[in-house]
Parts: sequence; structure tokens; C-alpha cells
Amino acid sequence: MLPPRNISVRAGQRAYLSQFLDASLLRGYPDRMLNPNTQQWTLGVERELDRGLVMSISYVGSHTVHVDRPADLNAPASFIPTAQGQFRTCPQFPVSPTASASVKQAAAQNCADLTRPIVPVPGGYRRINANLNVGAATYNALQTKLSKRFSHHYSLLFTYTYSHALNTAEPDSPPLLNPQDSTLLGNVEKANGVLNQPHRAVLTGWCELPWRFVLGTSTSLSSGRPFNVTTGYDNNGDNVTSDRPVINGGIVSRNFGRGTPSYSLDLFLQKGFRLSERVHLSFRTEAINTLNHDNIVGRDGVYGQGTTLLATYGTPKGGTSNLEPNRQLQFMIRLQF
Repeated sequence: MLPPRNISVRAGQRAYLSQFLDASLLRGYPDRMLNPNTQQWTLGVERELDRGLVMSISYVGSHTVHVDRPADLNAPASFIPTAQGQFRTCPQFPVSPTASASVKQAAAQNCADLTRPIVPVPGGYRRINANLNVGAATYNALQTKLSKRFSHHYSLLFTYTYSHALNTAEPDSPPLLNPQDSTLLGNVEKANGVLNQPHRAVLTGWCELPWRFVLGTSTSLSSGRPFNVTTGYDNNGDNVTSDRPVINGGIVSRNFGRGTPSYSLDLFLQKGFRLSERVHLSFRTEAINTLNHDNIVGRDGVYGQGTTLLATYGTPKGGTSNLEPNRQLQFMIRLQF
């Protein structure tokens, strides 16, 4: 006899599923899937401050609804911890207060199974996952731009964006899609998006130097990226370790952690030669992230079960996908004829 299984089901198959389980007990089972819908708007003004010097200010906004996210339709009853390190408990599975976190987690999962609409049994089901159109996202930004067209042997463009990205589900990062509690979705999960960077400034430009040298830069500076914070254990017993810690008397929001600012100074130097009227030769050197700053994308968000942070909390994760490239040098020779 197989143990209770975790399965994924599709929308609009209620009659088919009724052959295997009581589909009427599934919370929020969707009869159809909808396409996400986005509304966008922008308003801007532009003015020439001086000859070739143009400044613009724009407001950009968007609102997306029907964002799909996975959810457990057979989720256990809600469990809202009020203290850090608290696990779900029940009389049927008693556990000592001094037991290890792993033992408490196992007991919490057994207790949670008793509160599921379809109680897991051998040969039956535990988590019954489906995609629901319950997610939403908003983005608001104030963008300023100052540009100097080419004159007096130089050109530049400076942009600064002040923005805020909020959502109730994380479509840009599938590992973060699991909620704190599958029975509490929607605005309860509303928080900063993983791509939220309130401040971002970029300066690009170039100038002509004597002897036909050209020096240019593309420099960016932005706020630190948020990261999700979890306890590292399944405190509510729903068989997913997406539980967030209790800090200052309440469960923290998604993406509670904040990383360090990111910046990159990119430079290039180019020299051109005219070999004949129709043949041109140029040499170019580029230095990307010249100062070799560690721009960290992924961080360890495991907070722990106690009030004291784990030593690994907030440290960079391994792998190239969690760190933007360090210093790179590129060399190019171009022949035009």
C-alpha cells in the first residue's frame, strides 16, 4: 500500500477527479484558468534646459491581476504562530517542549494532516496542488532623465528611478511561490517583490580626447535586493518549509531581508586610425565592474528557530546565478572597409 501522495491537478477537471477523491472538499478548486491582465499608464514632461541639454520627468505605473500561483487545495487548517520557534501541536501527537526541531516538525505535520479536508490515508493524498489565478502585482516609478546631446566633444545621459514593486505572488522566482499558509492567499501575502529596488541611478557618457582617443563609462548604482526569510523548518506542518519567523510579535512579510547596494563602474577606451580614405582601424578596451564589487543576487534567508540569528543568515549563496559577474576585461579590434 502506497503512503499518502502529493499530486498536482489541472483546472476544469472536477468530474474526472471525483473518480478518485471528493473534489467538493478541495478549497478554491478552479473550473478554468485565466490569462493575466496588465494595465499600464505613464505621464511625462520634457523640457530643453539649454541647447542640447534635455530633462524629462515621467511617472510609470502598472497593475497586473490573475497572476497564477500554485496552492495546496487540501491545505490544513490555518496555524498562526505568535512566538518564534513555535510549532503546531495537538493532543493526538504530544511532543516534549525540549524535543529537537526535527521531532517537533514531524509532530506538526502529523497534526496538520488531521485538519486537512481530505485526511491523508495509505493509498490516498496529502498535498493536492493546482495553479490559481489569485496573484496580483503593482509597480509605480518616478523616472528622471537628463541628457546632453553630442557637442563640445562629449555626450552624457543620467537617469534616476525611484520605484516600488509589490505583489502577492512571486512570478519572477518560482522557489518563492509557496505561501506562509495556503489557506491565506491574496492581500495577506502582499509584500515587496524580489526585484524591488527603490533607488537606481545610471550614468552613461563618452568624450573625445586628444589624438582621437575616446573615453566612456556606464556606471550604475542601485538599492540592495530583498530576499525571503524563513525559519528553515515546517512549523505549521503543511509539508513545505516556507514558514517565516516571528519578529516583534508578528510573522514577517515575504522578502523581509534586504541585501547590500549594487554598483558597477564600466569603462571603455577606444582609439581609431584611418589607414586610407575607405579603410578604418580601431582598438577598444572595456573594463566591466572595474572596481570588482561583489553584487550579490542570492542570499541565505534561513533565520532559524530562536531569537538569535544563524551565523549563515544573509550570507551569499553559492553558484554563479547568485552573484553578478566580477571584473571582466574585453579587447576588440575592428577593421572597417
